[in-house]
Amino acid sequence: MTMADATMSFQVQATKGSFSQSLVASGITADMAAAGIMAIPATLGTTPVTLSTAALSSLGIAVVHNLATDSTQVVTFGRWDGTTLWGSAALRGGEKAIFRMEPGNYAWKANVAGVRALAQILEG
Repeated sequence: MTMADATMSFQVQATKGSFSQSLVASGITADMAAAGIMAIPATLGTTPVTLSTAALSSLGIAVVHNLATDSTQVVTFGRWDGTTLWGSAALRGGEKAIFRMEPGNYAWKANVAGVRALAQILEG
């Protein structure tokens, strides 16, 4: 039995003084064909930690969440080439990043020891 597609919508509103900008992304889908969702919790330090996505038959939408409450505690998430973490998201405490993953190797780290983070990856 396969799960129905998951359809997601996101809205961002940024305002400061007379500046106002909104961004709406809708109709983003993940096919949820096999494993569905994989959640990866971690306590990170300053050394990159790789993420294993081997349990998923295809990579889909990822939500990465820095669970710290201190905005100076930053989690960097990105591609891993075996020696270098090529960061594509730098999340301050409490922030999330949402993106569709490409096949490949991923890792994450924090700027200080003991920062909790969570990655949730939807298949497809």
